[in-house]
Amino acid sequence: MLCLILKKMKLFEFLKILNKEKFPFQLEYQDWSGNILVKVETFSNIEIYSFNEDGIFDHTEYIESNTTEDENVIIAKITDLINRPERAWIDASKDLGIEFIHPYIFKGLNDVEYEVTGLLPEFGFDKGVIISTRKSDEEAVLMADLANEYLMTALNPNSYDKYDRALFIETLNEWGWIGKGKKPIWIK
Repeated sequence: MLCLILKKMKLFEFLKILNKEKFPFQLEYQDWSGNILVKVETFSNIEIYSFNEDGIFDHTEYIESNTTEDENVIIAKITDLINRPERAWIDASKDLGIEFIHPYIFKGLNDVEYEVTGLLPEFGFDKGVIISTRKSDEEAVLMADLANEYLMTALNPNSYDKYDRALFIETLNEWGWIGKGKKPIWIK
C-alpha cells in the first residue's frame, strides 16, 4: 500500500514529509520541462526528486557517482528518508538487545504531555536517555531537560541517522548502564 501511495505522491505531499522529517531542501522550477526538482540534503548525500503534474517520476542520488534509478528504487529512497533517526535506534535496540521506547510521551512540569523521538530507559540516569532529533519539538526537549529526570542528547544526524554498531555501542557505554535487568555483554 505504501508503495502505491508513494508512486502517486504529489509534490506537496512530499514536501510535507520533508518538513516533518526536517530535512533541508531546495526547490527548482525547470522552465524548459515544467518540472519541479526537489534537492534534499540527507546529511550523508544529496538526492534530487523530480516531479511533474502526475507526481514523482525520477530520482538522482549524489554520493561518489551520479545514478538515475527506476521507480521502485525511487520509492525505496523516499521510504528511507522517513524516520531515519528513529529507525537507527530501533535497529540498535534489536541488534544490541536494549529497550527503546518510540515515540516517548512524558508529562512536563506544566502538566502538559510532550512527545520526543524516544527514550532509552536503561541508560543515563533516573528515567533514562531522551533521544531528541532534528524533528524534536524544542518545547518538548526543554521540558524534558527542566524535569531533570533524563540525560538529554543532541546527536549529530551525520553520525546517528543510520545505525553504526560500533558508534552506538561507544555512545551507550559513555551514557552508562542503569538497567535493572541483565547487563548486555558488550557494555564495558
